[in-house]
Amino acid sequence: MGNGAWRDMAAHLPEEGKGEPDMKPLLFAAACIVVISGPALACRGTVEFPEVSTQLEQSNVSSERMDELIQRLSQGQALHEEGHSQGDGSKMGAGLRILDDVKREIGE
Repeated sequence: MGNGAWRDMAAHLPEEGKGEPDMKPLLFAAACIVVISGPALACRGTVEFPEVSTQLEQSNVSSERMDELIQRLSQGQALHEEGHSQGDGSKMGAGLRILDDVKREIGE
């Protein structure tokens, strides 16, 4: 290729700083992905706390022990919901750990 060909190609290139890609389509695509995948990203606590409560009521633990586990499960759910409302991951995690402990105790 001669020098003239390179000049012709260079004439079609954008000026420096003016040819940056438009980020709007990329941001729109990212937002669509988040909206579409929202249900898949839902917290397991919203589903598991009611499920474990039902499982607990149907379990064979003594009534005294059941009362204790129901109280712990309730505390865990309250802590988890508080963490969600405050955006506090450590509170959400602490609530889920209580949930997991109760699940272990009833054999789920």
